[in-house]
Amino acid sequence: MSDQEKESTPSGEDPSTILREAAGSGASEGDRGTDPRSRKKSLEDVKPLDASSPLEVIESMLKSPESLIARVHRGGFATIMISLGAVMILDYLVYGAIVGSFSGGIQWWAAPTKILLGSVFGALICLPSLFIFACLSGANIRLGQISAMLLACVTLTSVLLLGFAPIAWVFSQSTDAVSFMGFLHLVFWLIAVTFGMRILCKAVNLMSGKIMGFIGFWCIIYMITMLQVMTVVRPTIGPGDADNPLPGLVDKKFFMAHWYDTIRDDTDD
Repeated sequence: MSDQEKESTPSGEDPSTILREAAGSGASEGDRGTDPRSRKKSLEDVKPLDASSPLEVIESMLKSPESLIARVHRGGFATIMISLGAVMILDYLVYGAIVGSFSGGIQWWAAPTKILLGSVFGALICLPSLFIFACLSGANIRLGQISAMLLACVTLTSVLLLGFAPIAWVFSQSTDAVSFMGFLHLVFWLIAVTFGMRILCKAVNLMSGKIMGFIGFWCIIYMITMLQVMTVVRPTIGPGDADNPLPGLVDKKFFMAHWYDTIRDDTDD
């Protein structure tokens, strides 16, 4: 390098050295942009949900779940949980009535009750494992926060099921195949619960400030548990028996075995 080139460089530094340092600085800034800790800062920048009415909470879950998550993250979400609970109860009762309309009779009230209580019970028995997994993974999430987001998951599932209710009603009035109706409701539930779990996964990852790998494994446990719980409280689709409303408590079956028996019975008929 000539003396003139050295003089044109600040402090006499080699231009290649300056370029390497600039590249390193740019890389470090890019790394900071993907640093999981930046997710937590971005959550702090999200405007929390101000309203607490049921309709506004539903709209927030569907359009901007981050605002609901930010509200839970910052505390003071008791009214949010009340609104979520009210929406969940109403949605499951309405959808359950549509399910019960397939057989009528006792199922008009038995199916909504079983679906509501089964959904709540399944979520409650899965809550401890969700909180324990979160703690073991190093997530800084309180039990109240994880409970609120699990409630949001169950509520969003019920909202989506309610959206499928008109379709379910059409088929329930035009077919008498129990196995087909069971398959149809299963598809609707799988779609709904997938979107419901997405808001839970997003909440756990944002509030903990990092990607929590355990949440995917827990979601599988949750889905299997819910399927088994609904098998225990059967029947919800076929004809009910007023003298024995919960035969699943006596005739114990794994949910896949129950489905197989139902399909076989329809085929034999």
